[in-house]
Amino acid sequence: MIHAQDAKYFAVLPPISVAGGATATTIELDTLGYDYVELLVQSGLVGANGVATIKVQESDVSGSGQVDVTGLSFTALVDADDGKILGAFIDVKKRKRYLTLVITNGATNASVMSAIARLSRAAQSPTTATERGLQEQKIV
Repeated sequence: MIHAQDAKYFAVLPPISVAGGATATTIELDTLGYDYVELLVQSGLVGANGVATIKVQESDVSGSGQVDVTGLSFTALVDADDGKILGAFIDVKKRKRYLTLVITNGATNASVMSAIARLSRAAQSPTTATERGLQEQKIV
């Protein structure tokens, strides 16, 4: 087996233009059954006011009670940070079950952002594209 096949992928934040002063709506990751999460955040065009907040929160309850994870807050992006990738590598065996990425844009100008997560070291290996969080897969 190719180790990457033993993973599940999430489009945490599909490529989107985040309005000035707005917080991007990201999906909540349910980490049940996985040991590790790789979270990659990519900036596209960063507006003149930059991206103020990029952090990860956690909770034991889906949809509520999120608190900031110590050590998982990134440095704010500035307008010169177009096309950068930020990475978080999280051992979720030691974390609460649900993780949420929070991105808050700068005051006035829109920024283009995206994020993807890869959950790995599954308790039960996913075998289909759907179980891996993919629309389609090719294995050669």
